[in-house]
Amino acid sequence: MRAFEDYSTLDNLSGGRLQLMIGKGNGAAQAKLFHVTEADQWDRNREGYELFRRLWENDSVTWSGRYRPSLTDAEALPRPLQERIRIWHGSATSRESVDLAAAYGDPLFSANVTNPIDPYADLIDYYRERWAHYGHDPADALVGAGSAGYYATKNSQDAINTYRPIYDATLARIESFGLPKVFPTLEDAIDRSSLLLGSPQQVIDKVLRYHEKFGHEVMHLHADASGLTPSQHRESLELFQSEIAPVLRKEIPSRPISAHVPAVTA
Repeated sequence: MRAFEDYSTLDNLSGGRLQLMIGKGNGAAQAKLFHVTEADQWDRNREGYELFRRLWENDSVTWSGRYRPSLTDAEALPRPLQERIRIWHGSATSRESVDLAAAYGDPLFSANVTNPIDPYADLIDYYRERWAHYGHDPADALVGAGSAGYYATKNSQDAINTYRPIYDATLARIESFGLPKVFPTLEDAIDRSSLLLGSPQQVIDKVLRYHEKFGHEVMHLHADASGLTPSQHRESLELFQSEIAPVLRKEIPSRPISAHVPAVTA
């Protein structure tokens, strides 16, 4: 209910341009705060999502579930501008979130951060299978993908030299959490992870390689400025806009990410 009120307000303030990305989450602190357990996390995720959808698309809602008090003729305000909002389902490792997205005709956003490409590609393939299973037109499936970092310079070696201490600090942080180092060296991360590092052409080639597996039309550019000077960060972003983005827009067919989303019956 609170999430609906907040985002409906934002939809009005933005003139109906709001889109959302949701995910179950994996933070222990958040799970403890909301009394989420490993056994019920997916049921909670689905129930909360479905209630949010009903609140968004109906002026009055009567509803009952397992994890919050029931609603009887509830009128949640303010009413949103968009009749149906586009909700992306963030997915890292689970088929549950993929199936929920496909069932409702929603787009999928693959995390594509902490592992090599294969498990993410498998989930996207599964999403497309379930999309067709629920009777949706395969051409309408929409996929986005994340990245583990971005830094580009005209010369690839300059990018590597600048980024190496940043990556070493990331490895140290991972080690401090007791987590496994999936990509133990910067060279391994450049080769197998979604880290976009190097010259503009190297970044382009890597995105296109991911696109062959994912078929994604939207990309999250993880352009963290930590460890970079303001000028390095700005120059890298300008390089993306001037030399990388135009090529990607030309090479990867994509639809406008319109705020208008047709109604879908799950």
